[in-house]
Amino acid sequence: MLMDSDIEKLLCKYWDAESSPEEEARLKALLKREKASNEMGGIKALFEHFEAEKCLQPDDAFEAELLTRLQAEPEAKVVSFNAFFRRYAGMAATLLLLFTAGFLFIQNQRNYQAEDTFDDPGMALEEVKKQLLKVSNYMNKGNEQINKIERLSKADTGMDEFSRINRADQSMRTLSKMNITK
Repeated sequence: MLMDSDIEKLLCKYWDAESSPEEEARLKALLKREKASNEMGGIKALFEHFEAEKCLQPDDAFEAELLTRLQAEPEAKVVSFNAFFRRYAGMAATLLLLFTAGFLFIQNQRNYQAEDTFDDPGMALEEVKKQLLKVSNYMNKGNEQINKIERLSKADTGMDEFSRINRADQSMRTLSKMNITK
């Protein structure tokens, strides 16, 4: 009974990956001495299998066979999700944009139908005059800004006159340096 409790403790540590190499060697020795019960028989067979597989070595032909199989298999096609997504997401966005633009265009065409807003031609004439007066006011404001710009350009030509005075002053200084008496 003591042996079973040792085996159970060591197995718990082994399955939890907490056993030391010494404890694993002790567990293997206890399992070799243990009689094959239903519960321990499977575990004993598993450890015997591990021991048998540990001794196996590949023969010389193994590497050659592995290389020929690897070379015989076709290369796997690598599909980049980014490229796939960019291509088809761009197409989908373009189609969505075109359908939306077409839908809005058709809706606007249906909404804009000519209709008479005035029954009296005199009232219509007065409304047209009022709207033309507004447009004229906006145009005059724009002309005022243009006039200001023209005045600035005229002031710029006046600045040219100052530059001429500056050049004349420099010439006079040069002449005065030449007239130095020794």
